[in-house]
Order: sequence, then C-alpha cells, then structure tokens
Amino acid sequence: MRLLFTSVSVIAAAVSAAAAEWKNWEGGVVAHPVALVTPTSEDEIVQIVNAVSTQNLTLKLVGAGHSWSPIAAPDGGGALMSLDSYNSVVSVDREKMQITVQGGMRLYELNEILDEFGWALPQLGAVSVQSVAGATQTATHGTGRELGTISEAIVSLSLIAANGTVITASPEVNPELFAAARVGLGALGVVSTLTFQAVPKYYLERSLVVNYDVEELLEKVPALYEQFPRMQFVVQPFRQLSGMVIAYTEIDEAVVQNIRRCRPEEEEEEEEVQKVLNGTAGEAEEEDDPMELAAEALAQELARNLTLERRAERRKEWAVLSDTRISRVYRSTCADASFKAMSSARAGSSKFTEMELFFPVEKSLDAFKEFIQRIWSLSDLHRNYVRVQVMMRYVSADPVSYMSPEYERTTGVISLIVSGTRAGPGDLREFQLWSAVLQSIGEKYGARFHWGKKYIISPYTKFYLSLVYPKLDEFLQIREDMDPKGIFLNQHLKEMFLL
Repeated sequence: MRLLFTSVSVIAAAVSAAAAEWKNWEGGVVAHPVALVTPTSEDEIVQIVNAVSTQNLTLKLVGAGHSWSPIAAPDGGGALMSLDSYNSVVSVDREKMQITVQGGMRLYELNEILDEFGWALPQLGAVSVQSVAGATQTATHGTGRELGTISEAIVSLSLIAANGTVITASPEVNPELFAAARVGLGALGVVSTLTFQAVPKYYLERSLVVNYDVEELLEKVPALYEQFPRMQFVVQPFRQLSGMVIAYTEIDEAVVQNIRRCRPEEEEEEEEVQKVLNGTAGEAEEEDDPMELAAEALAQELARNLTLERRAERRKEWAVLSDTRISRVYRSTCADASFKAMSSARAGSSKFTEMELFFPVEKSLDAFKEFIQRIWSLSDLHRNYVRVQVMMRYVSADPVSYMSPEYERTTGVISLIVSGTRAGPGDLREFQLWSAVLQSIGEKYGARFHWGKKYIISPYTKFYLSLVYPKLDEFLQIREDMDPKGIFLNQHLKEMFLL
C-alpha cells in the first residue's frame, strides 16, 4: 500500500487520489482502495465510519490479509481500514480469566500476553499472524473434536454500526446481535473490542507418523479419531506413501523439559515437516533399509531421556498405528506451551492456495475418500510438478454463532492445498480443477464454506447457503439493521448473498 491516510480529515481528498494497491498475503486477491485509514482510537473509528457514510463510500477492514477469499477486499471506490495501530489491552479480569483487547491486536500478541498471566486460548489455528478481529470474523479454527473455533472464546464484543453508534453485544446484552457478530464476516460493522474467555495455561506434545500408505491410513481414521482428541491427517493423493498423522497430546509441564521445545527459530523442525508434506522425506525413506529407519527412530526416542513410564504411555497411545509396515516412522517433534505447539507466529515463506469445506463429522470420512477417488480418476489431468495436499481436521459444534461453519454441528474439515512458491500462489489451473471437484462433493454432503478461503460463487450460492445455514435470514436481517446503506459490503458479499 503506497498511500497511508492516518487522519480522517484527508478522506475526502483521498477520493480523488491515485488508487493504491492492496494484496492479500498470497497475492491472489488484489484491490485498489481510494484510501487506507489507520485509526488509533475508538473515537477515530467512529469519525471515519461517519465520514465514509456521509460521502457514500464503502469501508472494509483488513488485518493481516491472511484470507484467500476477497471477503475483506474493498471495491474500487471504497476505503480500507487497518486496525494495526488500534491493538492494545483494554482490561483484564483476573477473577474471571477474561481479557478485553482492541480489534487490531494480532493473535500472536494476545497469546504472549495471556501466557504472562498463566492463561491460554482453548484453540488456535496453524498460524497466529491474523488480527483478533479478522480471525474471529471468519471463524478461524484448529483441530480438536471437542474444541470449537477461536470465535467461541469471545464472551463479549463491541461493534461500531454504520451510523457511528458503538453497540455492545454478549449473551446477556443484545444476544441476537452477539449470535450474528461473533462470526460476522465483516458485514455488520467495525469490530472495535473483543473480550475473550481464557483457560489455564497448558502444554502440548506435537507428534507425527509419516510415510503412511494413503488407503491404509484412511481405514485407520475412525480409530485415530477416538484415540486422539486433537488430531489431523494429511495426504498427497498423487503419492501412495504420503500419509501423515499429526496429534497433539496434553502433557504435564515436567514432561516438557525432556522434549525439544517448539521454538520459532528451529528451522530444522519446519524443514523436516515440510519434507514430509512435499514428499521428499518419503522418497528418502523408501530407498533406505526399513530396519535401520526403525532403529534410528527408536534411538531418537530414547535419546530424549523420557521416563520409562512416559515411553510406555507413548507406545500405548500410538498402538492404533502399529502394524507390519516397519518403514513407517514416528517422531515426537516438540512440546511446549499450547500456543507454541499449535500455532506459528509466521505466515511461512512459501505461498499456497487453499479451499476448505466443513462436513458433518459423520459424513466427513466418506467425503474425504470420495474426493481422493475422484482425484485418482482424473490423475491424467494433474501436472506432476504441482504439489497437491488434502487435509482433514475436526472442530466441535458452535451452539451460538449463526454464520459459523460449525453452527450446531461438529464438523470434519477437508482442506485442499495447492502449493505455490515464495513469489506467488498455487497453480491456478490445478486449483480450479480440484476445487471444483471438492465443492461438488461438498454440495452433495451439505458442507459449509470457510469464509476466509477460496470457494466458487454462482447465482445458486445464496439458495445453497439458505439450506445449510438455518439462521441465514436472521443474520441478513441483522446486517440490514446495522448497515442499511451497505457501507460494510463489497462485491463479493453482494454476489454471495444476492444483495
């Protein structure tokens, strides 16, 4: 962004200024807002909203831009608001373990602050570079069959409506607005402050099994789901021995001292996991002697000086994966405070493009298998130099948030990831092919979109959304009440909801 407008008095002049360029993190979404405004206080946000409304502009909010969809992109005649300078702690309630922060605070900043109090968020996604407002407006999640999205930790929030009014919403105050705004898609107003319910600090060990036969792995998923509360798995459909299972096990702090810590500077760990994802680890291990690999894995485990009791626990935990395929390799990659084990404060240097659909959990494995079979049946269309990954995670039901993909149902989340480069997003042709296949399967099973990731919009979209989101009409009515002029809309939202 070349133009920074930090004062509301320049908005009018900015309308005639040369358009600046804004891109999301992977470069696949590009916009040319007439202005970028960066308020430092709630009063300034109110002034900006009033000025935008008076001038009949539109206004979109952006945090880290870590979305693949254009949900936060301003239209050509609209302004863009960054809350990066509105990112402080507002209050802390030690008795209730609640913290109120401004919307521009990044998740990694919130994690560090909570850690100082001996607290943590119950759930996090793979990265924590997003703003707290942006991450929660799109229902960012991690994995855990009994864990919800980050939005579910919100117990109260304040919104600035299109008329400049500051409105508080919680289960007790404006409960219907609260149900709509916890996952508000940026369509209801400016999320000014958020109050999060924390939990006591806890520790996780991150473990993985690599080099798994894809079909064999899929047969073991039901047992894995029951065995591990926090579990996900990844396959590369064009590589038979590409299955990888990742599990997060809660452990005592004393045990953490005997396992390598999840430090951001450990590039070696990141490279090891990436080798698994891109298939190079599988190639190397297939060429080596399986017995040597097994012996090496055991030696690495013993070298960590874990207690005999802990080693026995580990063997029992992973017994569900044991069989005659010795070439499989188990690794305990690290253990640390939950936010360090689950999430990275860096977006990563290599870009990729992603679609993510949320299936009813009881249908998710069938949908995953069908997707893999459809990919295999069309494998002649695949470009061998493009890396394609398919991942499954799990998220529990959200009983409150109208537009959460988990609203009133526990989900299995299928992600399609087409890897790109440091310079740009994943191969467009490859992504369009497999995303069309996944979305067709998703519609068959009643899946819901991830609002911050890629999905295909058509004139049929609103009708489909009305089938899978039972509170869609209520949400759209609240949106109309909060923003009758549509200043918080963009073309993407208008097309999706036929507004």
